[in-house]
Amino acid sequence: MNINNFEFDGSYYKEIGDFIRENYLNYGFTKGTIQEVDFLVELMDLSANSYILDIGCGPGRHSLELARRGFRTVGVDISPEFIKYATQVASAESLNAEFYAIDARELNFSQKFDGAICLCEGAFGLAGNLDNHRKVLRGIHRALKPGTLLF
Repeated sequence: MNINNFEFDGSYYKEIGDFIRENYLNYGFTKGTIQEVDFLVELMDLSANSYILDIGCGPGRHSLELARRGFRTVGVDISPEFIKYATQVASAESLNAEFYAIDARELNFSQKFDGAICLCEGAFGLAGNLDNHRKVLRGIHRALKPGTLLF
């Protein structure tokens, strides 16, 4: 199969996230969040108050854990229900984390972030086709300060 001919819209992930909501956190692969964030903080060499963008954040598990450690985070996801859940947790814990229901193909930040993450496929790989994947990457590139990293 030629992957360049395999195309889909990608927007159906909104319905999946809206249906699963916080139950996403019951999947076994989500249980390593603390260790994953330990690894990211070390690998990205993050300084205090670094501003991190989480693309395809789902219910915010990485953004929330980073915020618990004193980093400022912004999480974006296509699913309003994922965003609603993450926002509620951030508010309940008084975390410096913001969440927005945004399609990653439409990111509109400008050299704002000290780093970005796009994990567990996040939005990249789910955008439907090569042009959409390029839109995601261009948006991430615009959002990052020069010389910063995307993981």
